[in-house]
Amino acid sequence: MVWGTGRDIDGLPYYPIGSLNPHTSGIDITFENAKERYRASFLIREYKVTYEKGTPKKIVNSTEIYDDMLLNGITLDKADWIEWCDGAEGVKVDRAWRKNVPKYRQVQGNPNRWEPDPDGKDTFSTPKGRVAKCPFNWQFRIKK
Repeated sequence: MVWGTGRDIDGLPYYPIGSLNPHTSGIDITFENAKERYRASFLIREYKVTYEKGTPKKIVNSTEIYDDMLLNGITLDKADWIEWCDGAEGVKVDRAWRKNVPKYRQVQGNPNRWEPDPDGKDTFSTPKGRVAKCPFNWQFRIKK
């Protein structure tokens, strides 16, 4: 798939730094800069939440984040109920392949367009066929 194919989109706009970008895989917190032409984010796929009874619960199904955070919308000027909590020192971290993220290649003849690359040793299945796995081990999680 090429960005914008069939939708009259020439490019994707940059998000302001710290934007929440919700999608079916979780929520990205963005660090993008149009002037310096870079895009970066981290994706929240698993998290802990404390509900009204006060017991923290680990959530591993990223689609539940819609219910926990987005059901009533978020206005960042009133998002004081979202809190960053530093982890304990010495926590062991696993590093792995980014689940369901394909390797991309430039579209021939167009340096500004990219498409999933079907060629690779390690592949996975998508609705449109097999694609190579992203070669970067950029998934981080606390070891169990």
